[in-house]
Amino acid sequence: MPANILNFPHDRMKIKLVIWDLDNTLWDGILDEGEVVPRRERLEMIGELNDRGVLNSICSKNDFQRAIAKLRELSLADEMIFPAIAWEPKGSMVESIIEDFQLRAENVLFIDDEEVNLNEVSFYNPGINTLNAASDGFDDVLNRMLAENNPDGRKRFNQYKNFEKKIIARKAFGDNKQFLRESEISISLDFRCEQYLERIDELINRTNQLNFTKNRLSIAELKEVIGGDNENFVVFARDRFGDYGLIGFVSFRRNAHELEHFVFSCRVLNMGIEQYVYDKLGCPALEVAGEVSTKLVKGGSVDWVREVEPHNSTASKTGEKLSSILMAGGCDLFQLHHFLKSQAELDTYFNYPSAKYRVELHRDSLIYLYGSRHYSTRQQETIIGNFPFVEPDFFAFPRLDKYDLVIYSPLVDYLQNTYAYAEDPEVVISWGDFTNPTGNIYDEKEFLKTVGLTDAAVMELSSKWLPLGPISPEDFLTKLQAVFGDFKGKLILLGGASKYFPVAQEKYLEHHVRLNRVLKSFQESRAATVYIDIDKFITGPGDFAGSVRHYQKVVYSRLAQHIVENFYGLERIPAFEMAVARFMNGLSRIAGRIRVMFSR
Repeated sequence: MPANILNFPHDRMKIKLVIWDLDNTLWDGILDEGEVVPRRERLEMIGELNDRGVLNSICSKNDFQRAIAKLRELSLADEMIFPAIAWEPKGSMVESIIEDFQLRAENVLFIDDEEVNLNEVSFYNPGINTLNAASDGFDDVLNRMLAENNPDGRKRFNQYKNFEKKIIARKAFGDNKQFLRESEISISLDFRCEQYLERIDELINRTNQLNFTKNRLSIAELKEVIGGDNENFVVFARDRFGDYGLIGFVSFRRNAHELEHFVFSCRVLNMGIEQYVYDKLGCPALEVAGEVSTKLVKGGSVDWVREVEPHNSTASKTGEKLSSILMAGGCDLFQLHHFLKSQAELDTYFNYPSAKYRVELHRDSLIYLYGSRHYSTRQQETIIGNFPFVEPDFFAFPRLDKYDLVIYSPLVDYLQNTYAYAEDPEVVISWGDFTNPTGNIYDEKEFLKTVGLTDAAVMELSSKWLPLGPISPEDFLTKLQAVFGDFKGKLILLGGASKYFPVAQEKYLEHHVRLNRVLKSFQESRAATVYIDIDKFITGPGDFAGSVRHYQKVVYSRLAQHIVENFYGLERIPAFEMAVARFMNGLSRIAGRIRVMFSR
């Protein structure tokens, strides 16, 4: 009989993968027979599960091309990993999916609306958990899974997406060892285990396939081990397919030459990393507990893994005086800059007024920060040459390795639209206001004429750049990871207002909420990261200065003092109230200029 997920203990969920049927499960109706009606609440549930590290796949008897087209239409295709869509028995298809994920059946939930399919999958995959999509308790089960899994900034999802590419490449390769040698596998070790307690706890208590010791511990017991006499370290891994993050924990009794804990994530199964580490330690004594997926051998020959510089996710410890700060953002950081500039060596990367057009140039969009790192020279030149409000220094975002702290506000992305270049859709810019009904640049003709463009220039611009809508949460997260993922220092992220809004600007609220959620998830997935909730510093609609992105002086005063008093050893700003007054006097001198600038 299928296992009943409703009887799982509440203290620890073990589902790592949900495999969905399509017809009468994710939508009402049968795709092969005509139109279907999507079940929106379930589609949204998939995204939320991916946000929390619970992965999703598909097992469906359908025409592959037709089903994938429908999934793309519903913006769901990219949410799935290793989908199996074919006119084949579901039992064997699910078995293949589980094998590709390198999971155990006990960690998988299969959802279908037909009991015959549930029973077949259970027969072929003993121990798998199944759930009837038509059952009364369906929503309770999925909501419970959401509640029991914390957001991880899609870290696990992205790792498995990279893993999917890797598996596809491996299947096309004849010699597995040669494939591994060409995979550019590298590891780094970090001996500061106290910084990674939560992840180590997860490895020790939730992994099995590469958990050689299976010494389950409470957090208190784990702290004792880390604070004891053993040599303890964590292992990070990456290859040309992506970054796998923290994938191993080792606790080594060097005097006794034996291992107390030797555990690795299943996502590096068959990469040889555990054998490499075992060899590096001199093949110490190890009592293997239970079944494991790899057998360790003495004198193993792993020549495809290389060790690189020790992993260092935090450049300095709390309480240290910071030597160098970068502030990147728009008007909000421009104003905070005046309060913080006397506290440390401080660089800025702000928006600025155009010398040619009567507009403000927003190089602070995350899209341009990403473009500084990842657009080719040709792509950058395409943008500069074909969009008048982008200049060469839009792609001059500085290297971050010289900074101890970065304070970043992506607030302009909470407002702007995105556009793809008609001749190369991979070239994307950020500009304008996404609430423009059509998004077409030509609709902004009257405004663009007032800032210096001709009718012909506006027409040409609208033909070259096609509206995409506001940046999606998925793209926002991907670009955050690409820009700040390798940064070793501390990161402060400022979100947008979502509790109070100026009159008539509620149209931005939903997007604010979505992007704030991404920032929170990213903070939870990256060490030494702080998300500042601006709502805590806004007491009502009166705290805005005419725009959802501009606040009254009292808000900046509260925010700056909060940063100074609470984060990273910055000393209290001397004569803080006087600094506020001096700043406001200076601000009044440039207020006239700001009012005529393009605020989008």
